[in-house]
Amino acid sequence: MKLTEILRLVWLNLSANKSKVILTSTGIIVGAATIMLVIAIGTGGREEVAEQFRNLNAGAIDITYEYQGSSARGSDGFGGGMPGGSGFGGGLSGSGGFGGGAPAGGGIPSEGIPSGGMFMMEQEGRSNTERITLSSEDMEDLETFVPGIENATMSFSTTASVDGGELESSATYTIAGVQSNYARISNLEMALGDFLTEENDSYKDKVCILGIDVAKTVFGSVYDAYDSTVYIDNRPYKVSGILSEMGTVASGISPDDAIFIPYNTGIKYLSGSGVSPTVTVIAEDVNEVETVITNVKAVLAESYPNAEFTISDAGSKMEAASKSNDTLTMLLICMAVIVFIVGGIGIMNVLFVSVKERTNE
Repeated sequence: MKLTEILRLVWLNLSANKSKVILTSTGIIVGAATIMLVIAIGTGGREEVAEQFRNLNAGAIDITYEYQGSSARGSDGFGGGMPGGSGFGGGLSGSGGFGGGAPAGGGIPSEGIPSGGMFMMEQEGRSNTERITLSSEDMEDLETFVPGIENATMSFSTTASVDGGELESSATYTIAGVQSNYARISNLEMALGDFLTEENDSYKDKVCILGIDVAKTVFGSVYDAYDSTVYIDNRPYKVSGILSEMGTVASGISPDDAIFIPYNTGIKYLSGSGVSPTVTVIAEDVNEVETVITNVKAVLAESYPNAEFTISDAGSKMEAASKSNDTLTMLLICMAVIVFIVGGIGIMNVLFVSVKERTNE
């Protein structure tokens, strides 16, 4: 039989059984579309997780202290004891990272942490109501006595009224006080200008870096914002740079909607000594993050015997988000399997009836 004759017979049969053709075709189309939908949602979920965490360093560990009214520190002379505020972690959450995690504790590990020297101190505690403020000395202690730390920085966040540019009235924005290495630790990229420098921090310069959404809202465009003046808490700050679009991180706080100023400038003009900063350390090896966290807890326990610190790492946040996405994908796959089974049974019935009808012929 010629091919043209076969095609003609097929067309005649299809035309004579339109309802069966429509039902069978619908089942096949729905099955194929379901597979494509599951693949698209799963891929999109992975991309969304990557987008949310692309400005986080997988080896970053945030250390914050939340005042609980019962912590005291030994008389080693480090740190403050001033009222606490909200922390702004370098690379874990917020504008590139904000604190969170589990209470710290534990003793000195068997290796890597000295048992004497500067940590020999009297164990007489101060007032049980004293509040702890992490200081640059604490950060230096961690860099010195915790093996496997590549870099460290301090940061904090607060809110303040912002005015200037095209704003008709003042608006409230998140203000982050950060050090010069914060951008590298948090993988922040500049759209225009340069990030804050050590000199800005040392001299307490009133300069700032705007998130891209802040720049567009306040000044209309990135180019109009650059080298302009914005008023934070009624003080003029020169805009020395604008960040590239970073997206929203897991905590829901975005660098796009924040303003970054030098750490010491923020302490002097905005938060005062009552701020509770976040110390962020970067582990050299992401596979050794848990070991670094253990050693960090040990050093902090020596400096603050009765205190509980909140310690979190970006890797755990990424892993949790990835697991959530995998769970969602698995649920979608299960739904697709059900659709396939139901659709397959329907198609099988249609074809079976068609064959039975032609059996006598």
